[in-house]
Amino acid sequence: VPTILAANTNRKYNSNFINQLKMEESVCPIPSDRYFLTINETCKVFNKSRSTITREENKNLFPKRVKITTKKVGYRTSDLVKHYQENY
Repeated sequence: VPTILAANTNRKYNSNFINQLKMEESVCPIPSDRYFLTINETCKVFNKSRSTITREENKNLFPKRVKITTKKVGYRTSDLVKHYQENY
């Protein structure tokens, strides 16, 4: 496992530890002021095509869509945030 020297110290850090720190510092791109996102908004947030998201949803690798109104479906932001934190 490659190691990285921390700036101005003699301590060596495991590269996995550095990557974990970077993940913790990253900001979740999902808006926190919304309860639901549409499929198009979700595609932009995760940088995936609509068909890829649908395929992953069918394989239980992505959160399921929920009915918002009688004619509209979307994704709960809480489910998307949880998915983002577990997988990215």
